[in-house]
Amino acid sequence: MKHIKILFTLFLMVTLFACENEYEPLNEYSDVDWYTSGFQNDKVVGLNKYMSFSDLSHNAMSHSWSFSDTSGCKFLKGNITRQDSTYIPFIDESLDTISDAGTVHVLFTTPGLKHIRLRNTFVDNVSFKGNDTLEAVNQNGEWLIDTSFVVDVYDSIQSAFKVFRDGIELVNVDFDQQVFLSDSSSWPVQEVMAGEKLEFVDMSTVGRPDSRTWYLNGGNPSTSADSVALINYYKLGTYYARMVSSRSGQNIPAGSKMKYIPLKVEVIKSTLAFKLSDDIVETDDEVLILNMTGEVSPFSGLESDFTVHVTNANGFDQNIEVQSASVSATSGTTIELKLAEPIYNSDVITVSYVGGTINSLDERQLEAFSLKPVTMYQPNLITNPGFEDTDNLWGTPHTFTDGTTPAKGAELSMDNPKNGDFSMYVNKTVDDANVGFGNSGSFILEAGVKYTYRYDYYIVNDGAAVWEPRISLANSDGTVVNGKLYGGWFNPNGEGVWQTKEDVINGDAGSYTVAFLCYGGGKSIEAYLDNFFLGVYEGRPTE
Repeated sequence: MKHIKILFTLFLMVTLFACENEYEPLNEYSDVDWYTSGFQNDKVVGLNKYMSFSDLSHNAMSHSWSFSDTSGCKFLKGNITRQDSTYIPFIDESLDTISDAGTVHVLFTTPGLKHIRLRNTFVDNVSFKGNDTLEAVNQNGEWLIDTSFVVDVYDSIQSAFKVFRDGIELVNVDFDQQVFLSDSSSWPVQEVMAGEKLEFVDMSTVGRPDSRTWYLNGGNPSTSADSVALINYYKLGTYYARMVSSRSGQNIPAGSKMKYIPLKVEVIKSTLAFKLSDDIVETDDEVLILNMTGEVSPFSGLESDFTVHVTNANGFDQNIEVQSASVSATSGTTIELKLAEPIYNSDVITVSYVGGTINSLDERQLEAFSLKPVTMYQPNLITNPGFEDTDNLWGTPHTFTDGTTPAKGAELSMDNPKNGDFSMYVNKTVDDANVGFGNSGSFILEAGVKYTYRYDYYIVNDGAAVWEPRISLANSDGTVVNGKLYGGWFNPNGEGVWQTKEDVINGDAGSYTVAFLCYGGGKSIEAYLDNFFLGVYEGRPTE
């Protein structure tokens, strides 16, 4: 067979800018379609853009480019430049669906997969050597090469969305509905009390967008990239919103579409109480975070209106002065308290506020509160504390290096979790020497550092077996190196109720994991375990 190599070369000559079919006033966006190389396997182009195809075959008897008459494809002619905003004037009306030109420029006027067919005949048997070898086929004494190039045409992006309040639909704008800000005087008005929320739902599919940004004037947050955005409104006033749908990615024609949301959100004064909404928490830099049910009006000089009382097991028992009190720079619903003295995660802290001096943006007074507890900052070193990540566990049973091999009795359960969906169910029968399981997450302990070690347990049936809660050295295969034991042994009691086991332990340097062993030959126990915690313990220095 004679090998005459045929080169099929795809040249792309795509303009970088395109216009929508209609000019829409007030749309602040640009639509940019591109394709980096005609030599790639995946060929994509934006709607109403074109691609160029060149046939560099040698000694062909006949040659044609073609496409289906229902494809929406058109042959172009003339001198096309990148400055041209539309290619309709360049359509070659003398051609239908077939061209015998060596190079053709094909305009794509409808979205979807398009097949551009190349058909050549030769006197000799030929083949194309590329990523895939294409062999000629003998047909009526001629050698035929018949192939197609598939082009994925991306439609122009058209935004669609819905807006809800308490599950009731307020707005439903489909992809083909145009919205103009100049018509805003006729848009419906939706009243919401300060602190209430609206739900914005992205329904865009046309043009295959893969992201969106909501711009929500007066909302909190004021922007969101979520497909379903829950937006609170706190400040009195009337507000507008818009959404930009976008797509981006390797070898995809980038683009975006902005559309206003035809709704005026009017925020009115709330009839609800303005008060503390959540537990008070400490940050890693010892700032106390107080979240409110509304957005707080800026204030200053009110530090003495807050009382922070601190106690500690070492005998410390006194108020600590508030050095500064202010609205958070990142969240208008948050008050931050900075204290004049250090605090420690072994402290027990409460916060009180006198009331009557701080207002919301909709002019409500913040209610007084007394002795609200503070959740101290203490990160958990255990990666899967509540067994919710079911893949992050060793299979049970596992083997200890001292030769102890729990045969059965420990498994994940959804029957009785303390929190979340899962807990660990342990059922040690009388005949079992012991029962154990392990958490595959590892962590580093430091010598001389104290740690809080805690977990919850629920006794179904106490047969007087002995628990041995371990923090153990572990090998990468999940076997536990016996010999490191923290937390102490204890005999469980108090059937039928969740309880908490907590110890403060001294760490030894090394990489550790958590393993548990129910020990006691000839004894039985049935229980659930949940919510394991291990964190650095900060003891308050004594005077």
